[in-house]
Amino acid sequence: MKRILFSFFWLATLSVNVFSQERFTIHADFPDDSNSGHVIYISKRILPYEGLYETIDSVTLSGTHFYYEGQLKGEPFLGVIGFDRTAPYRNNTNFVAEPGEIRVIVSEWEKAGTVSGTRLNDDYQTHISDFQIRMNEIVQPLINERKAKLQARNWTTDDEAEYGRRLPKDLQSQAVRSEGEFMKKYLDFPEVLTPLLWTYMNREFNPFEHVIDRLPEVYQKRLYAHQARMNRGVEELRKSPGYDPTLHEPVEIIPENLKPGEPFVDFTGKAPDGQQKLLSEIIPDKKLILLDFWASWCGPCIKEMPLIAGLHEKYKDQGLVVIGISSDTDEQKWMRAIDQNRMEWLQFISVKGKERIGTLYSVKFIPYTVIIDGDGTILARNLRGEELVARIDALMAR
Repeated sequence: MKRILFSFFWLATLSVNVFSQERFTIHADFPDDSNSGHVIYISKRILPYEGLYETIDSVTLSGTHFYYEGQLKGEPFLGVIGFDRTAPYRNNTNFVAEPGEIRVIVSEWEKAGTVSGTRLNDDYQTHISDFQIRMNEIVQPLINERKAKLQARNWTTDDEAEYGRRLPKDLQSQAVRSEGEFMKKYLDFPEVLTPLLWTYMNREFNPFEHVIDRLPEVYQKRLYAHQARMNRGVEELRKSPGYDPTLHEPVEIIPENLKPGEPFVDFTGKAPDGQQKLLSEIIPDKKLILLDFWASWCGPCIKEMPLIAGLHEKYKDQGLVVIGISSDTDEQKWMRAIDQNRMEWLQFISVKGKERIGTLYSVKFIPYTVIIDGDGTILARNLRGEELVARIDALMAR
């Protein structure tokens, strides 16, 4: 009988412990009571094409403080605290919903608050939020100036170059490294990491490709599905009435030595068989060279492959050399994508320890193409789709 009573007591204690472990509280303080009476939403951050935010609950701010108590029904997730749309204060504060007491302090209405109190929140603040706050202080005025001049139609390529020079590149690099440290430490929390990872999709170099590879498959599929939807959305926007590329398309700043009319920049590429070759060894006796920058994880790149394959097949015996240049860091994924997509033309990946080929050609996003003449002169950059086909057809007909 005593053993039965003890077992019951142990189970009851275990139930209470598990219940308490799932509980989280948020204590938040604000600088004054000017937003008292407004509704504050506690939301879960999801991917933009999934809705961006999923509302969990809401509270009404009374004075300068609010207290919220919730139950974590699954694993920790990245959340956000934000006011309703009628409130003059709009800045959101990110936090990690995990068991424990979470403390939020908003010292200025126009800035996100600081979060502390639990392990993930302490680290998120140190590794990510602190850098975001510092970056916003520098970058937001530049963004506002750029947006205003773009709308006024008086933003020039010189302005864009100056904008690029004024961006805090060292701080950006530090922020990426710090974010990487956070991701490495918390690989077991995909609901926290997934909303952070989507912003790096489609860049020529994704510094967190290895993180995505280690996520459970369901999260990888979410990210790649979101990437595909994001690119479809961009294509639909471009076709919509009143679309203005001046406002929506990034202004590409091409270094002087990489503009059409300049000589090609040589590089060493590594082929799937491990052999390394210089571009300068390929160009002689060729009529035209097409550099196609892509990656196995880039949906739009893979979508373009039938078009690239068509150009290769049409002109491979007439002097056109297509060279695929992958941004992949995982060589197995790279070679698997080559096989799966029947990419029978020359393929290179950057050689470890040397400058990335994409960096050498100032490629920021993929897919991206560079056309080089047989004499080594750069003829065109960043052509895609039918525009690329038309240019290759015209050049091969010379």
